[in-house]
Amino acid sequence: MKRLKTLCILLAVVLTLTSVTLLPVSAETDGDTVITVPITVQEEYDMAQEFFEILNRNRADAGKYEYILDDRLMDLAMDRAAQCCIYFGHNSLVYSNYDGMSGTYIDKYGKHSTGIFMQEDIAEGLADAQSTYTVWYNSNGHRPLLTDTKNYKYCGIGVVTYHGKREWILVVSNAPVGNTIGSVSGSRTNTRDIRAKVKYFAGGNITIKGLNKKTDTPFEFADYNGTGNSGYSTADFPSLFTYRNNTPGIIDVDGQGRITTKAAGAGSFTVFYRGTTELCTVNVNVKLSYKDMLALTPTPTPKQTETAAPTQPPKQPETAKPTEPPKQTELPKQTEAPKDTEIKDPNVEKNNENVGEPTIPSAASTQPPKQTETVKPAVTPKPVQPVKPVSKKFTVKTKNVTYNGKAQKPSVTVYVGKKKLSRKYYSVAYKNNKNVGYGTVTVKGKGRYAKYSGAATFKVNLKKVSLSSVKARKKKIVVYWKKTGGNQGYQVQYSTSKRFSSNIKTVRLSAGKKSVTIKNIPAKKRYYVRIRSYKKVGNKIWYTGWSKVKTVKTK
Repeated sequence: MKRLKTLCILLAVVLTLTSVTLLPVSAETDGDTVITVPITVQEEYDMAQEFFEILNRNRADAGKYEYILDDRLMDLAMDRAAQCCIYFGHNSLVYSNYDGMSGTYIDKYGKHSTGIFMQEDIAEGLADAQSTYTVWYNSNGHRPLLTDTKNYKYCGIGVVTYHGKREWILVVSNAPVGNTIGSVSGSRTNTRDIRAKVKYFAGGNITIKGLNKKTDTPFEFADYNGTGNSGYSTADFPSLFTYRNNTPGIIDVDGQGRITTKAAGAGSFTVFYRGTTELCTVNVNVKLSYKDMLALTPTPTPKQTETAAPTQPPKQPETAKPTEPPKQTELPKQTEAPKDTEIKDPNVEKNNENVGEPTIPSAASTQPPKQTETVKPAVTPKPVQPVKPVSKKFTVKTKNVTYNGKAQKPSVTVYVGKKKLSRKYYSVAYKNNKNVGYGTVTVKGKGRYAKYSGAATFKVNLKKVSLSSVKARKKKIVVYWKKTGGNQGYQVQYSTSKRFSSNIKTVRLSAGKKSVTIKNIPAKKRYYVRIRSYKKVGNKIWYTGWSKVKTVKTK
């Protein structure tokens, strides 16, 4: 388990494209090289919603207010969960210490706000929402975020699955970062671009026993702490990573970092990002197996036995065995003082253990809640407490709308302090209020309120798509839907699983389409079909929720 730290991170833009031409190399002010690496994860929104419901149900039972779900905090939490698949810890992959930016929130769009304070709980390897809540609640270092009633009100939950490993992130904030949402749902495969310093990509040490042995899996970077593999595999994006074999006489390395042993000894290879930026060197120790040793020493063995045969006469010196009195000199064995010195070693080991414990506050959040208890003293980043939201003198509130092809003017409510202001005391102007994305409403005071002004943002959301019908054909299905405006295209998803938990296929279609024929699928098999629309807004892809599912059985 991890101790709490102030969450201040600069995250990468979410992209669905994986082209390596979009991945730059840059240098931070501290001189460390920063690269952008993609990672494709399964984002589990259904699990996030389940955790959110468990969290608020327990808060309500305890007489506490419920947390509010924030759309940008949700996206931030999913980004953090994807980042933890590469390096599990509270540290950013760009910034080595969040505490160095305490009191400042930097979102992935580069916007700064000194009035927003955030914290996070993280966990790895837990199967479901209830288990995650239980582990965090039973940890003194994590429970405060679940039960807080003074500092935080808004939250986002990130849950992703990567190569069978699941990451959980709870992010809480004292103020809204985006727009409030009621719920989330579904599960989707998404590729996120994560900015990271080169130093976080460790090579590690690999030991292989046997000649002509080939590793089965592509190369995975070692954990930065040296505690094992990070899980991030270069095989997911083979064009991004290349390998240079430094010891061709010892090993061979293929294009995915898989090793084939050739001779015993110390080998190594170097991993490069986009062919130029050196990431790390991997040490490979090749050892001979017993079978290899037998195969390499057939001829010397008979020669040794031949020379040994004539020298059997020396066995006659067994007459020296009567001179066993020297064995009485085993008295020195009584001087087992050396063993006493060995007894002192465990004390040294204990000291080493004590030194090692505090150096791993980043140990997997799931296992050692006890370690987080030792870090408990550091959990006093309650300088967050004085950071109570400051009530604005002039507050503007509005509502989100759904795209209809027209310029929209959502209703506005204005407060001066706690007093609701009459409409005659202010004017309203709208901007970017037609197309899908973020609209703005600007309010200027009139009369005795002329010195006041304020603004608020609202979402022009995509209109949800509904399926008209799904018809069966021989080894094919035909899907029909009602076209919606304002989108960039549609995603039709079908699966043999009712909950879309396995055997999922996705078809991407342009905005002008209203039907699709899915061919070459097994006959007499039941399929579940759903649809949603999407649009790229700035550097982010917006999706509607999935439509209601229709089922069909192929002929």
